Amino acid sequence: MEPNINKAKRPFTPFILGTLLGPDYDRNGGIAKISKEESLRFDVLRQDRKRRNKARDKSKKRNRR
Repeated sequence: MEPNINKAKRPFTPFILGTLLGPDYDRNGGIAKISKEESLRFDVLRQDRKRRNKARDKSKKRNRR
């Protein structure tokens, strides 16, 4: 099965990269000059997602019983 080239070429938004690679990468995968505030913002987003997922898993567990 050949890899879907179009999918691979889809440009990563800085947001996606920020969530995938952490806050210090820019669109080209290089180290970006991201401000302290921006890096904090990514951090908050990451923590937020973590908290939401944890809550989701917890309620899933509760519903299984």
